[in-house]
Parts: sequence; structure tokens; C-alpha cells
Amino acid sequence: LDLVRAPAAWQLLGGPDHIVWGDTIVGHIDTGYTRHPALGFEDETWIDQARAQTFMPQPPGSETSMFSTELGSGRDNLTGVHGGHGTRIAGTICGYAPAAAGGAFYGVAPKVPLLPVRITDIVWINHAQREFKQAFDHAVNTVGVRVINISLGVFAGVVVKPMRDAINMAYDAGVIVVCAAGNH
Repeated sequence: LDLVRAPAAWQLLGGPDHIVWGDTIVGHIDTGYTRHPALGFEDETWIDQARAQTFMPQPPGSETSMFSTELGSGRDNLTGVHGGHGTRIAGTICGYAPAAAGGAFYGVAPKVPLLPVRITDIVWINHAQREFKQAFDHAVNTVGVRVINISLGVFAGVVVKPMRDAINMAYDAGVIVVCAAGNH
């Protein structure tokens, strides 16, 4: 947080305990979320559970019995290679636990309202690019987010039209798209 000067920015807004986010909502396209104390689930959460969504790819062919049942509403069922990834990234974005057992914990934007959208259970999303577009459509056109975080990636050279269309749609709508450093 110090390297990105987050504490200095918080002070301009009254400190991490007093930031008023107004109508700002951050879209978070990832593996979903779990009920974690750093996301306010011990008191009052700032996770937009009412509008959270799940857009998961359909299991291939007749292999449905080997896939876990989806919980829906953007929730992570903690299966797959990267189960829980969305919760960890959500904490990095909007975490807030000043009385945490190991010491105060803050995300870069403490308690900013967050809209989780689950599209995968792994951080490589070559298989979920159409769901990526569905997630963008929901976040931008239905909910009206102005910022979207994507801490996921695709292998170079395999981006399909729906993913390009989603990014272009967000750009045209003036949405800030933030991605993990090093991801395509």
C-alpha cells in the first residue's frame, strides 16, 4: 500500500475509516466471493450481493457429474485450481478490518462498494471469454459500474471477439478497466 501511496490518498479523503464513496461501485470479474471478515461479513458488508452474478461456462458434453454445483449470485464454491482467488483480490481492492487479529488490514480502496461476478474457477480464462462479455454487459449496462477489476488472463493470441467487444464497450462507456500487471 505504501508503494502505491494509498495511505497518502486516503488522507486526502479523510482517512481509511472515513472515505465516502458516493455512487462508486467497482465491478470485480473473477472466481466470485466468500463471506470473509475483511469484506464486512461480521458486521455490514459493502459487497453488492443483490446484484452479484455468476456466468460460468457450461461443462463439456456429458461430464456434468464431475463439476461442482454452482452457488450462483457471484459466490465462489471454493473448487477448481484457484478457488478463493476472487475473495483474495476483493480484499486487496476493498478490504477493511482495522481490528483484525494480526493487525489492521486495508485494501487499496477500503470499503468501496464491490460487485462480484463469477466467471471461472481458474485464473486463465481462455475458456470463459463469452462469460467475460456477459459479466461486462451486466456490470456496465445493468449495474452501471464505472470501474472494473480483472485479475485474470488469457494466453496470448487466443482472445476472441466477445472479449474484445466487452473491452471496447467498457471503453466507449467511459469505464476504467484495471487488470493485474503482467496479464494479457
